[in-house]
Amino acid sequence: MAHLTRWLADEGLGAGDLTPEVAEEFAHGRRAEGREWLSSPRALKPLLEYMRASNVSPEPGPLVPNSPAEQLLEQFARHLTCERAIAASTALRYVKDTRPSLAEQAAC
Repeated sequence: MAHLTRWLADEGLGAGDLTPEVAEEFAHGRRAEGREWLSSPRALKPLLEYMRASNVSPEPGPLVPNSPAEQLLEQFARHLTCERAIAASTALRYVKDTRPSLAEQAAC
């Protein structure tokens, strides 16, 4: 788990950000490095289930944007992952980094 913890920190993510999509990105990186241990998101399934049961990670499900800004961020994330083929964890970080600027612009 130390490998996962370091990877999350390097990606700017916390334990609560560990979703199936983020687990897939972690496993993909492990496979790309030629590592066999923790190279499948299935290996992280028990951890994800435990974290959900402990209310550390959210239950998977559709997120419903509730404001125009959140709708725009959702479209941005979809564009990054679908059109630009950016990893879900990277898109999540871009959205997280963009949210404050968008909120500042909306306040003007």
